[in-house]
Order: sequence, then C-alpha cells, then structure tokens
Amino acid sequence: VAKWFFENEIIMNKNKGKTECMLFGTSKRLSKTPSALSVNYQQSNINVAITYKYLGVEIDSSLNLNSHFDKSYKKCSGRLRLLSRLRQHLDIKSSKLIYQLMIQPVLTYCGVLLLGMSQTNLNKIDSLDKRALSIIGGSNDIRPIQSQIRLRACLLVRKCIDGDVCDNFVEYFDEMNHSQNTRNNNISLRLPRVATEYAKKGFYYRGAKEYNNLPLKIRMEKSIAKFKLLLKEHFAP
Repeated sequence: VAKWFFENEIIMNKNKGKTECMLFGTSKRLSKTPSALSVNYQQSNINVAITYKYLGVEIDSSLNLNSHFDKSYKKCSGRLRLLSRLRQHLDIKSSKLIYQLMIQPVLTYCGVLLLGMSQTNLNKIDSLDKRALSIIGGSNDIRPIQSQIRLRACLLVRKCIDGDVCDNFVEYFDEMNHSQNTRNNNISLRLPRVATEYAKKGFYYRGAKEYNNLPLKIRMEKSIAKFKLLLKEHFAP
C-alpha cells in the first residue's frame, strides 16, 4: 500500500480536524486502487477524498474539472430560475445586471481552466445563455459566457508574454521568432508538442491556440490598454 500510495501524486487537506489526501491519476489507474484506502502516518489516520475544493475550484482526482463544471452549472441554473420568477418585477437593465454580476461569474471564475471543456458542456453553456436572453428580453447585447472565457484567456496569455504575471508564468509561452519575414513572425505563439488529447486541454496549449486565432491587428498591438479594447470589440456580443 505504501509503495502504491507514494507513486501517485497526492495533496493533503485538513478538513474539520481530519487529515485527508487526494490521489491524482488517470481513471484507468485510479480504478485499480482500493475503494476505501486508509493510511496511518505519524499516528494519524489519512483517508482519501474524492473531491477537494481549493480557492473556489472543485478539484477531482482525474483533474478533468467535470465536478467543478457540474456544480457551477447547477448553481447558475438555479439562480437563473430565480431570476425568471422575479423578472416581472424587474426592468430589462436590472435583469441584465443580475445575470452579468451574479450568474455569469459563477462559470467565468477561473474560466481559463474550462477552455478545454467537452462539447457537451459547451452546449450547456450556450443553452444557459439562450435561456437568459429569453428571460431578460430586450436587445441581444450580453457577452456570452464562452466569449468571456476566451477573452480572459487571451488577456492572460498577453500578460504572460509581457511578463506582467508571477514568476511561474514568465516565458510560459514561446513566441515564434525566425529569420523569414512572415506576417506571423514575433506576433504568434508556437504551439507546444503534446502527445495526448488530454494535454491539449491545458492552458499552455489552449491558451496559445486561442491567442493565435486572434486577428493579426490585435496581436500586433503593442499597447496593453488598446489590446484590451480590441479584445472587447472582437468578443463583442
């Protein structure tokens, strides 16, 4: 048990006086582990947690964030139903503000982690936006959740390029720099080589891909302030 235990990535958590750990790995590997693992360490009983909430993000053992998305989506859906009941007592502007400030942020919080979400979850997000527009009514000028996530991801990539981030993300992305005078030279990012589809869901891959998909005019902009304005126009509803 000890050999298997320390071969896996673990995270320790003290929850209500109990010491817990979480094992990270693929679903196939985790399926071979004991369902009720308990390890004694320094006279303490360490149990295995299925999920762990850290800084508002629900982390699961496979790191696919499905648990986090499901709970966030359920919370958004519940708040949207409440907004639907209150809509007759609110005007369009108030309803729109409630959706933008109290419902959308639940899914856009740490949204860069959801860049690689499945098509099923993407469809759920689109459905949520459509329901909101139907409830609120009026003009269609609310930026969709997906667009907000992509906008913030591109902005974070730009900050990584400019070095306006913590040390761990400085030089996180590799800019193309070669001798040939092409239009993408020095303004595009080199996509990292990844061997699995799972790795393509990571921010280092998805973030670079989203940034490269921006129009040339936006990527060429040197001023961060103008870059933000162009981003907002690009991802406008």
